[in-house]
Amino acid sequence: MRTYRGVFRGSCLVRWLVSSGLATDDFEAVTYGRHLLEGRLISHVNNIYHFTNSPLLYRFN
Repeated sequence: MRTYRGVFRGSCLVRWLVSSGLATDDFEAVTYGRHLLEGRLISHVNNIYHFTNSPLLYRFN
């Protein structure tokens, strides 16, 4: 098991985007997250997964 610092779960970002009003629903929040990943503002901790509404770990670059 590894310890990661300064990371967040995809599902937490989705929930925050909806609660803050930046996305109207989960689908729009996942699309927003994918744009952040494509723009290289965030990345998966191992750079192998695209952004999903899941417990996968991501970090801000």
